[in-house]
Amino acid sequence: MSVRIHAHLDDRLRVACDMTGLGPKGVVEAAISGYADGLGVPTDFPENDPGFEEKMPHDYSNRRNRRENGTGEDPDLLMLSVRTAKIMRARLWHSCDYTGQGAQTTLTTALNLYFRKLGVPQNVHRDEKGNLIAG
Repeated sequence: MSVRIHAHLDDRLRVACDMTGLGPKGVVEAAISGYADGLGVPTDFPENDPGFEEKMPHDYSNRRNRRENGTGEDPDLLMLSVRTAKIMRARLWHSCDYTGQGAQTTLTTALNLYFRKLGVPQNVHRDEKGNLIAG
């Protein structure tokens, strides 16, 4: 699965990986699972469920360019690509369906809620050497 996330969310993802001992895949799957549980998305689906094969819903409002001059892509968005279990993909798809949001917004919300649960600070930043500083 690939979605674009803001750079500060990517930094918080790295802090969450350090806190949990999980890699990005584990943190993303935990976030999807927690969010989907909260929405009441089932944990099991039949093999022919559309969540396994259908394209992820898009956030069409986010496809517009955010630069003032209207050129290029949003420089703050980074590509997050993780190979999740099929059931996690289906649960994310159904979470999008339940909320009416695209995959980018849904995953951003799921990650932010999971980071809050873990206690990952909002104000993660980098020092002059590029090292992450939480707090």
